[in-house]
Amino acid sequence: MKVYHLIGNLDDTIGGPAKSVPYLVRDLNKLNIKSYLISIRSKEKGLNEIIEKYKLEWNSFPNKYLKNTEYSPALREFLIDSIKKNVIVILHVHSLWKFMSFLSSSLSKRYKVPLILSLRGSIELNKLKKKIAWKLYQKNVFQNSSVIHVTNKNDILKLRELGVNSPIALIPNGIDLDQFKFLKTKEQIKKKLKLKVNKKYILFLSRIHQRKGLKYLVNAWVKIAENFRDWDLLIVGPTYDIKYYNDIKKHINKFNLTRRVHFVGMLRGDIKLDYFNVSDLFVLPSYSENFGIAIAEAMAAKLPIITTQATPWEEINKCNAGWWVKLNQAEIDNALKKALQCNEFELKKKGINAYKLIQNYDNKSQSQKIKNVYKWVLGKAPKPDYIY
Repeated sequence: MKVYHLIGNLDDTIGGPAKSVPYLVRDLNKLNIKSYLISIRSKEKGLNEIIEKYKLEWNSFPNKYLKNTEYSPALREFLIDSIKKNVIVILHVHSLWKFMSFLSSSLSKRYKVPLILSLRGSIELNKLKKKIAWKLYQKNVFQNSSVIHVTNKNDILKLRELGVNSPIALIPNGIDLDQFKFLKTKEQIKKKLKLKVNKKYILFLSRIHQRKGLKYLVNAWVKIAENFRDWDLLIVGPTYDIKYYNDIKKHINKFNLTRRVHFVGMLRGDIKLDYFNVSDLFVLPSYSENFGIAIAEAMAAKLPIITTQATPWEEINKCNAGWWVKLNQAEIDNALKKALQCNEFELKKKGINAYKLIQNYDNKSQSQKIKNVYKWVLGKAPKPDYIY
């Protein structure tokens, strides 16, 4: 069996899928499922620390014509050649709404090979481009798939409401919990990063883009920063929207908080782990996450969480691991104030609860579930109980 994992972009800067898909491939290889990463490049291939670290097989094909279409004749030729050469092939697509999913669906029907679709973004038809794509081909792609993989229950309901009746596998993303087992002490890391030892830190780690809701956090912070002088804010991640970034910096400057908000930029590898390790609270006021890898990683680092109900993490409230709130300024203001009013014991307890919660999302067990899906579509195993 050879599985080709197709995704539009695998550069580290895109966040979640650039981690979850390579980790999935790594662990599927350990389960004797030979897996290959396939992506599209516009100019440069990009960098991916997980692919580099584990020496995963990665083919990247040039984009032709419009950048956002992911149109690539070279990719089409490669897939046709691969399907013809191999006895058992599965196409596992992690990039929807563009040429890659249309091509994979066409080849699946033509050559009778299984097609797995992983929904790694919003299914909402809230943009004209998505509405057009849905009518032209995307609904048919869903309908013709062997299995649709989703990471949360809400996506099952949305797909059924849209009239999609293909089998759906509910398998949350996993994370590599092993990398969080041997974290150093906060004091060591603060000295290494030249942060103040006597400060506590709020961490935002994501792309700097409107969809990630950084402005909500900054608005909340400037209102209460003066009352919590033992706290500072760390902002970690690449800038995707320079105007949005500049507006946020102007707002911070307006309240004379430049020295208490630290923009760190894009981080990779151990130094990113250091910033998880040095922090005391994680906040991601996102507009939409179908999983939220950064949230899961923060839990693995034993951080209490503030995030929104636009993410699938209602367990945070149930497990007393932080605050899962509505996406509005008042709720985020209130959650941040409550968090900073907690004493050290209360915050650590919530962080431990978060750590216990995330143990259910180990990447190894999630990869085994994906393997079971492959075996089922090939008729080599019974239907798993998480396929609906």
